[in-house]
Amino acid sequence: MPITLPYEFDTTREGTWVVKIMLGLEFIVAVGIVYSLGVSRSWPAVLQLSLTGAVLLFFILRLVKNLTGSIGTITANEIVVKRRNVYGLEFSGPAGVFSLHQFTAVRVEETSGSPSPDVQSGPHERIYLVGKNGTPDILIARTSRGSGEDGITMGQDFGGLLNLPCERKRVPY
Repeated sequence: MPITLPYEFDTTREGTWVVKIMLGLEFIVAVGIVYSLGVSRSWPAVLQLSLTGAVLLFFILRLVKNLTGSIGTITANEIVVKRRNVYGLEFSGPAGVFSLHQFTAVRVEETSGSPSPDVQSGPHERIYLVGKNGTPDILIARTSRGSGEDGITMGQDFGGLLNLPCERKRVPY
C-alpha cells in the first residue's frame, strides 16, 4: 500500500496497552484495599495490598517515563507530533511542530528480535525521521517481518516522499 501525505502515525500502541493493563491491576489493588478496610477490616491485608499498590505504581511511573513513541501527522511541509497521554500519564518523547527542513534522513533500524525463547519478539523494524542539530529523532512507524510489512521498503517510500535519503541500521536486540 503506497504511503501518501498527509500521513498519520501512532507508534505508542504497544506501550499504551501495557500501561492500561498495569493501571487495571492498580485499580484491582485499590478495590482490594477498600474492601479490606470497609468489609473485612483486615489490617494485614490493607498493609500488604498498600505495599503491592505502591510497588506497582513505582513501576508504572518508571515505565511511562521511559516509553517513547509519538502520535502525529506528516504533511508536505511539516510534522506535527504529540505525546501519548494515558489517563493523565504522559509518555516521554518528542512533541511539537517541526519543518521537514529540520530532518536529514529516514533511518530504518532493523533488529532480529530476542534470542531468548522466553521473550516473544520477532524480527522487526523501526522507522525514524533523523533530526538535525537540536531536533529530536521521531519514530514514525514500526513494522514486523512476517506480517506482510516491509520496513525497508516503507523507509524508502518515506524517503522518496519526503525527499530525504534512506539509511539502514542493524541494531542488536
